[in-house]
Amino acid sequence: MLEEAIGKLNYNTQIVLRPSILLGNRSEMRSGEALGQWLAKNLDFIFFGPLEKYKGVEVETVAKAMVALARTENSKQKFVENLEIFEAAKTF
Repeated sequence: MLEEAIGKLNYNTQIVLRPSILLGNRSEMRSGEALGQWLAKNLDFIFFGPLEKYKGVEVETVAKAMVALARTENSKQKFVENLEIFEAAKTF
């Protein structure tokens, strides 16, 4: 619903990043997220093939992808899934 609402604001470009579990330090502690981060970091070898799209992503990688996409993307609306975030970050 949020993505649809933002789309109605008529920005020239709308880029929506859809990362999997975010890896990084947080000021607040949520036990479910802490467990998810631990699993994503310590069992990352299981995230290949069809599971690769669920691989945890560092917040720095997401930030690099945001900047890279903001510099290069010119489509009206773009949805960037987790694996595309890794690729976009490489171009930063």
